[in-house]
Amino acid sequence: MKFLRDLSLLVVLILPILSIVYIYQYEEEGGKYNWPLIVRESNNSYEVEMNYQLMSPLDVPEKFTILDILILKSGFESELLTFDDLVNIPDSRWRSDFDRRVELVYPQAYNTTEVISALLNGQPIPEKPINGPRVRFVQISEEVCHPEKPLSHKYDIVVVVKSGVSQFKERQEFRRLNKAFTNLQGESLMGLRIGLVFSIGLPRSQQNNMFKRGKYQLRLNTSGGQFLNPKSLDQATAQFEEERKIYKDLIVGDYEDTYFNLTMKTFHSFVWASTFCRKNRPMILFLDEDVPVSLKYLVRVLRSQRREKRNNLLHGVLVRRGRVFRFEKGPSIPKWNVLKSEVPWPFYSDYVMGFLVISSYSNIERLALGMFFTKQFPIEDAYIGLVAAKLNIPVRHSRELLDWKFIITKQKHHLRTLNSKIFK
Repeated sequence: MKFLRDLSLLVVLILPILSIVYIYQYEEEGGKYNWPLIVRESNNSYEVEMNYQLMSPLDVPEKFTILDILILKSGFESELLTFDDLVNIPDSRWRSDFDRRVELVYPQAYNTTEVISALLNGQPIPEKPINGPRVRFVQISEEVCHPEKPLSHKYDIVVVVKSGVSQFKERQEFRRLNKAFTNLQGESLMGLRIGLVFSIGLPRSQQNNMFKRGKYQLRLNTSGGQFLNPKSLDQATAQFEEERKIYKDLIVGDYEDTYFNLTMKTFHSFVWASTFCRKNRPMILFLDEDVPVSLKYLVRVLRSQRREKRNNLLHGVLVRRGRVFRFEKGPSIPKWNVLKSEVPWPFYSDYVMGFLVISSYSNIERLALGMFFTKQFPIEDAYIGLVAAKLNIPVRHSRELLDWKFIITKQKHHLRTLNSKIFK
């Protein structure tokens, strides 16, 4: 083995199989520690794997439960309920003011903050991560946060656009709008450097827009479903392969890029940012491709914030007590419906809508690790809210930072754009 160490990264070159291992570091009071997500590179693809050890069975704590009186309208018997018990309780039996500590019972039902602390300090954890220890990237950006390119780590803000694999024209328009102030060739804005990447998955192998959600079959006619047909998928695949060769700003996860995999896209995006961008620890702005923000306005706002506030960001359009939609009874919007086995309670944790989320790096780190230990469901913004709740990270409204009248760029563009009043 050959070893190369600098201030932030340990690189291990394993011969003769030509696999490179990157071990990142983080600092806390008292010293430096290895970041628990290790990167293995082989043939230009990257696998991020969690390094952990398990507790002795005798040391594993009991999983969280909740007393029935704290969540039920009536019929309680002072029993402690597990997650499986919650799944079988109809929404109609839940108190409207049910105790939000029920979120701690969501799998994995251990103290997620303590699990992450143990990981960061090299101590054993109770159980392997429910979402598996590995995340694979078919491709990562060469211009932003690349382990072999020092200049790609100079950014103060990294913009991650969550893009559908078929949305090539939208990515092109984003590139055109922001070229002057992003990535290696862009100028700084008020002294801040900005990186821009697009987070996408792979074209769907099943060439139709039918999805199975539990026992239900669903046809998706919008939100990318209109492109899930043989002709459009063949075109998207060919265009995607060409785009990968030309542009160096793609983060390509090893998952199928569909609406119902938005949580998977979010997971990959957080893992990428928390691991590959460690050297400069930038603020991260997640955007949908129909939110062309004004970078000049964004930078002006962030420059005006005290360091303490910039280090504690998790802001967007705040939703409180968002209704959970069902396939069975009650309010239903098919593409937003979730199963009782996915979300057993009738109202989500507070969350910020996924089309714009701005976060400090310290929250990106904790959320990324928390996602390994939090069972996934398809509503990605509500999922982030649940992980944040389990970690006791407050979510805040973007109006604390941003004036809705100035968020969207005034440049001429061809993007389908959200009405900026949604930020009010």
